[in-house]
Amino acid sequence: MAAHSLGFEGDDNVFPLEPPDEDSAGAAAIVAEWVLDRRLELKLEAKQVATAAETSPSTYSRIETGRGRVHPKTVARVLDVLGFKHGPDRQVFMELVKEAAGKGWLTSFHDAAPGFIRRYYSMESRAYLLRTLETRVVPGLLQTPEYARAISSHTLPADGVGMSGRIVELRMERQRRFFAGERAEAAFFFPLSVFDPEIGPRRMIAAQIEHVIGLAETPGVMVRIIPPRLPVGLTVTAITLLEYKTGSKSNELIYEDHGDVGQYYMPRARTRSLFENRRAMMELVWSVAMEFDASLDALRAKLEEYRD
Repeated sequence: MAAHSLGFEGDDNVFPLEPPDEDSAGAAAIVAEWVLDRRLELKLEAKQVATAAETSPSTYSRIETGRGRVHPKTVARVLDVLGFKHGPDRQVFMELVKEAAGKGWLTSFHDAAPGFIRRYYSMESRAYLLRTLETRVVPGLLQTPEYARAISSHTLPADGVGMSGRIVELRMERQRRFFAGERAEAAFFFPLSVFDPEIGPRRMIAAQIEHVIGLAETPGVMVRIIPPRLPVGLTVTAITLLEYKTGSKSNELIYEDHGDVGQYYMPRARTRSLFENRRAMMELVWSVAMEFDASLDALRAKLEEYRD
């Protein structure tokens, strides 16, 4: 996927024409998506927005496509024209723009994960609703440090095992930020088989199950157990639906994790059919998942197996 950027030239700073790495591409793509959708919702032509914002059509195009350098005052005027004059919606936009410029907390973990992983973490932190389907391991947001360390040690190549500590540090910081204060409502779908691989001592697996149960009992977090054999063929490690809200409109994005690469799908003309196909697949999986109470009972029964 081609990288996009929203670069700003300010009096005191100059952001790059292209992002320093892949971290920012997803954030810039969402900014561009929302600006375009908002303009279409208002039934405005791009030239009308540009004129009202006192900028050229080519400059506005750079905002809407997420490419090139734009002065921050110009972006502010565009947001005004589109109805984002103040409040949380404008704040969300500006935070995404900051992330798109590669200035977020994830830049300090450049050595701990590839760009597509860091890019996803950035996208995840901006969502107000998250639904994730994991088929092989415990979802990352639910992992204990010991489990995360064991998973990293088992999946890293021999020359990368030394990075396990930094990877765990990144995952724990991701969790801390996600669960601190106001957060997205989150639903996690996975089979009980994620606890079966012998990646560590039984006490570690038991502690991991207990941790999942504890998180599932907190407000805004739901865990649903799915059958070991799904009605659809999945070739991805994980797939997540993220939902963002600006004004009265919700915007969705689907992220697929193939293990060594990540892919985004948005309900735009270019990827609409792929997005709709994956969303339908996820809805089918959700429809066969155990209800919440039954899922908790299944987890408690699994915990007793590891305690015996």
